[in-house]
Amino acid sequence: MNSLPFSTKNQTQHRPLSGKTIVITRASHQAETFKQALENLGARVMLLPTIMIAPILVCDEVTEKLTHINQYDWVIFTSSNGVEQTIGYLTQLQRSPAETLGLSKIAAVGPATQKTLLSHGIQANIVPKTYVANALFGALEAFEGSLSGKRLLLLQADIAKPDLKIQLESSGALVDALSIYQTLPAPQGTETEAVLKALQNNQVNMITFTSDSAVKHFKTQIQPLLETSPDILTPVQFAAIGPVTGKALLTHLGRVDLEADPHTIPALIKAIENNYSNRR
Repeated sequence: MNSLPFSTKNQTQHRPLSGKTIVITRASHQAETFKQALENLGARVMLLPTIMIAPILVCDEVTEKLTHINQYDWVIFTSSNGVEQTIGYLTQLQRSPAETLGLSKIAAVGPATQKTLLSHGIQANIVPKTYVANALFGALEAFEGSLSGKRLLLLQADIAKPDLKIQLESSGALVDALSIYQTLPAPQGTETEAVLKALQNNQVNMITFTSDSAVKHFKTQIQPLLETSPDILTPVQFAAIGPVTGKALLTHLGRVDLEADPHTIPALIKAIENNYSNRR
């Protein structure tokens, strides 16, 4: 195990994840806090970015919608990435993000998105109790009483499912869905090679997933190895941040071993800790 390229700091025998090797598949810029938390619990952590976040090229639609963003009753963010990309575009347009977004009511999918908004001086008016995009529909309807005639701007990834938009429109809302960033496969390199080697040597205990796109791209990355060693993932546990990611695991990898509740990184860390503590 000492030859593997992961961090080994904070490794003491009494820590709940001591001796466990856990793979994180998040985008690189989002993985560090998760990695540090697992290391603090004693885990050896390997990073395997399966996706990368990239801005949508500024086009007439993006410029038009963001320039006139105050015409919407609600601006809806379904991820922290959407917040950061929107802030970047508004800055490019020489608009104050806090002042511009302060003219509309703001809905955030969960506490991580809310925290990102707050870091830019923007307060979310609602955050649903269940941290998935479709729960926003119920929260918005409960807040407004009726969404009929309300103008909503839904800021999301290019690969976002249409479910939320369809639900909102079915209630009479006027919804503009705007792809504000791209989710792309991360380039494969030494990190991919290291994880594949560790899997071949039966040195990985768990792989974590925080989005359905991460699951899909992981399956693509590992497919050549699965063709030669179909049972290579049998001893490995799969951890999902929530039901959408869990469903993707069932579809693409056949099972999900644990799922965070609520659907946040802190809850996922706690679920991982409990998973191994209960086995002692």
